[in-house]
Amino acid sequence: MSTNIQKQNRKSKSGIASGGGGGASDRMLTISKTSTFSPSLPPTITLQKIDNQIVTLDWLDLKLKDNFSEKIQVQYIGKTGWSTIGEANGIYSLEMQRGGGSSYRQSANVHFCLPDERTFKLGILYWDGMFADIKGTAKLHTEGRWFYEEIPDTSLLEIIQNLLHLLNSDVVGVIRADIAFDSLDNGTLVNKIASGKITPVKPDSLGTLYSKMMLGKRIELGNTMGSRQYGRLIRCYNKTRELNANKDQHKGMRVRERWHAHGVMDNREDVYRIEFELRHNYLKKFKDLVWTDFFDPEKLVKIAERAALNFFDFVPTSVLGDLRGALSPEKQKEAYKLLEKAKKRGKCVKTIDFAKVKTDGYILNKSQTSLPTSRAQQQAAKQLIVSAALHPDSKKAIKYKSAAALLMRDCDLQNYILSKNMFWGDFIAREAKRRNVPINPIIDLSNIAQSLQDGFSSGVKVFTYNPIIAPSESQLHPSYKLRRQFDHLFESC
Repeated sequence: MSTNIQKQNRKSKSGIASGGGGGASDRMLTISKTSTFSPSLPPTITLQKIDNQIVTLDWLDLKLKDNFSEKIQVQYIGKTGWSTIGEANGIYSLEMQRGGGSSYRQSANVHFCLPDERTFKLGILYWDGMFADIKGTAKLHTEGRWFYEEIPDTSLLEIIQNLLHLLNSDVVGVIRADIAFDSLDNGTLVNKIASGKITPVKPDSLGTLYSKMMLGKRIELGNTMGSRQYGRLIRCYNKTRELNANKDQHKGMRVRERWHAHGVMDNREDVYRIEFELRHNYLKKFKDLVWTDFFDPEKLVKIAERAALNFFDFVPTSVLGDLRGALSPEKQKEAYKLLEKAKKRGKCVKTIDFAKVKTDGYILNKSQTSLPTSRAQQQAAKQLIVSAALHPDSKKAIKYKSAAALLMRDCDLQNYILSKNMFWGDFIAREAKRRNVPINPIIDLSNIAQSLQDGFSSGVKVFTYNPIIAPSESQLHPSYKLRRQFDHLFESC
């Protein structure tokens, strides 16, 4: 790609729109997708070994203010659009991509060019959100290699901060951060979990087997705890086995260089990883947490310690006695009590000794009742539309349509429903055939969003959609709670 761009530059000296002054576009045009310098280990994210553990920030997605989407000026070299911003400390080039995935309309690969023309890919920037909960925001995904390699003459934190300054943007939250603990000793813990010799104090938190499809085969690596739905997922697995089966051998080389530099060798024994995947709906509970804390080694460990507290605890399975594998609710309750008693008596199995890192801990904010997410709103809209199209009672069908129309308007789901029109239309047609019922004409399957919009101008009485209506049974599952909210709405109609 670099050669083609340089040829285009010789033919046309007009360059690319830049916010960085003279010479910016020339340096940007020599960009290549691979680094032109040899890697070395970054000092900013590595922590001294604690309890024989190597601690690394392995993934970081940041939520930004979208103050820049209208200011990005794009010019094309061949079929690729480019935009450049920068100053004396370095040039940032945005390589435009087609679309922005499932949540954003636009995206670009972010390349960073040092003053001496050495370049590398920093990550991917997404903006122009499709849904109401991400409108006015953007996402920056950082390339994983820079958590294991050093960037010459600067640091990853400084480069991200400088990019935010040039974009006139700020970080408003952390979407996802992965904190990895690598050690040979972790293998004992992982194998005991897999063999059932130890049991979590909260058995419901134990997830499924952790495996990956690699080289055409499903390879089992370890176990998981928690879930992404609640923003806290812990993976305990064989990292050496994953690297051996991974097609990207460069990543394996970088990780192994980190291990060897800190005395963790996997030449004879496998290295095991305990990895904390923390997402925004869990991280927002942290008091006084700022995104730069993830670049502070000691704070990085304390974040993981807070996530493990009263959650990542194990006791020997033998304490259950005859209650091991109990299925009846009564015996399960008794088993849970035994596990809690074993923990209080100090029978917990050692996992990671966080006490060796001396720094202030984090306090979680009190939990607050969360509103339905955009995903829940999308599913509710689909359910309401299907009900309106297939309900035999025309009066109730109109109420379903009215609620769907208001949900679409208040939650800004027009584009989402338009994108799903073909799929939902086929689904409704199949359901009508299966149930042997006619399709109600108040829903136009050729343009569902427009038929909902027409409901506002046809004199249909529409009641205000209130997502904070509380269900009468607080113990219901969240999906049932949402359904109860709409049932309450229909009763008021």
